[in-house]
Formats: sequence, structure tokens, C-alpha cells
Amino acid sequence: MLGVVVADGAVFDFPGSGDYGRAALALAACAACLGGATGALADRAILTQLRRGALEYCVLALLEHGELYGLEIARRLTADRILLDGVGTLYPLLARLRKAGLVDTNWRESSEGPPRRYYALTRAGHESLDAFRRTWKPFRDAVDNTLTRGTP
Repeated sequence: MLGVVVADGAVFDFPGSGDYGRAALALAACAACLGGATGALADRAILTQLRRGALEYCVLALLEHGELYGLEIARRLTADRILLDGVGTLYPLLARLRKAGLVDTNWRESSEGPPRRYYALTRAGHESLDAFRRTWKPFRDAVDNTLTRGTP
């Protein structure tokens, strides 16, 4: 469960991994917890909530094109400092994806240091990514329309 604490101390729980709508729910709860925060603080809090809803699918999309090891995934996701701003949350996410059966892993020797754990998309991972893609565009369009025109 994803829990978002709002200003009055209440915790709103949202369904777990794979629920593409939780980003919007968490964003709404985050707006309540900001209580007038502005600028970089508000931007960072909103971005954190948005990442929680989409980052796992970004990882799955990276793996769709072939196996990658953890640090390479981190490098790709941190390149713009939007999708991921540090590796601290990546490895727990990769562990959850593995436990959920969305990725498989294997260890390989590296000529540049210790062995590396490589991640590969499973059939269930492909299906989850396909489902996200089917729902992402209409969801994104509804958010964009609401923000720009005031109506989904």
C-alpha cells in the first residue's frame, strides 16, 4: 500500500504496485499536504508522488529492449533528474518487481569489478507494461485537459 500523510496527520492508502491511477490519487493527497508550500518544495513533493505512480513502468520499458544491470538502469533514469534523482529508491523497486514476477535476474561476472545483477523483463512484465501503455495516454490526456481547459 502507498500511504500519503496529509497535513492533519491522516494517512490515505492507495492500492499497491501496478495501479496506474495511484499517481493521480497521491498527487491529490499531496496537494492537501503541501498546505500552501510553493516553489521548489512544492515541485519536489509533487514530483515525488508522480514518480511513485510511473517509475516502475519506466523501468519495465527500459528492460523491454534487453537486459540491464542496476547501475545502468540508474544512470538512464537519473540522466534528466526528473524520473529519478538518486539510486536510493531504485534497488527496493527492482526487488519489488522481481518479487512480483515482472523481472527475472541473473548474476554475471564483470571485468570492471564485482559481479553484476542483470534484470530482464518476464512475460508478466511485458503484459504489465502493455496494460500501462494502454491506460497511460488516456490518463495523461485527461490530466492535461483538466489542467489546461478545466475539464477532462
